[in-house]
Amino acid sequence: MTATFFLQSCVSNSFVPVMRAMWPGLYGNPGGSPHVISKKRKNAVQAARFMVQMVQTQLFSTESADQASKIPASVSNSDVSNNFDISEEGLAIRIAVEVANCPHKKTPAGKAYALAMCKVAVLLRFRQSEQKAIKCMRGLVNSLAALVASDKNLVKELAQMAARLKSLDAYPEEELPQDEADAIFNKLGLDGGFKLDTNQVIPPTPAPRSVRPAVASRRRARRAPSSSDESDADAEEVNLPAPSVSRVPVTPSMTVARSQRASKTAALSKMSAKPAVASSDSELEDHSDVTSDEESSDAEHS
Repeated sequence: MTATFFLQSCVSNSFVPVMRAMWPGLYGNPGGSPHVISKKRKNAVQAARFMVQMVQTQLFSTESADQASKIPASVSNSDVSNNFDISEEGLAIRIAVEVANCPHKKTPAGKAYALAMCKVAVLLRFRQSEQKAIKCMRGLVNSLAALVASDKNLVKELAQMAARLKSLDAYPEEELPQDEADAIFNKLGLDGGFKLDTNQVIPPTPAPRSVRPAVASRRRARRAPSSSDESDADAEEVNLPAPSVSRVPVTPSMTVARSQRASKTAALSKMSAKPAVASSDSELEDHSDVTSDEESSDAEHS
């Protein structure tokens, strides 16, 4: 076994035990305050991403490169194909079975653990030569999507992963027998195993609600009435409830403006009333003059 295979085997076998030991609130690990729990979860996620990078990175040296050049291509490909348990395929299956069989899936710590593990699983790649591992993961990814349905973005990533696996599957309509799946689980050291369900459909992401009907109703309410409907509109306006009438708050500037308008109106009314009073006075004087003349003429005749 080369140095790369040895490193990948160590990381793949120790990934799940390390995550169990680091995640707060699960498997007997202490929790703490929200700040402490958040910090511990971030450290566990960083460790998980680092281990994934170690599995995905190939370690090459001068000696290993010389040895690889002397090995026939057919032999090297067969060796790599038989070592799926120490590669990304084996790590992805280990993560999926761990999430599916987690006894604390309904607790807040268990839900956060499942989300973090699934976000790591979508980063792993599968080779087309590993047909059994591909079919096995296809039966697991649907169960993962059902467990993390609350995270829409993660559900989309799992759906994309399922589509990639289906494109890599040489016979996508054929299912992996359960006994062959159990053999894969035994090779990976997963004694509990998992019952595959390739017929389960990933739940679709709910579409956002449309707000067009509310906007249309407001536009209809704001539409101006026509001349033929003026009488009906007046009747409707009389029956409008009091809360529908918008009231503008009174400000000091508005109060001053109103008082100025009231004083101007009073002044104009006084000015218009003065000529009328004068004309009435002149009429009274003329009338008094006429009566005095009549009285003097009567006295002369008498």
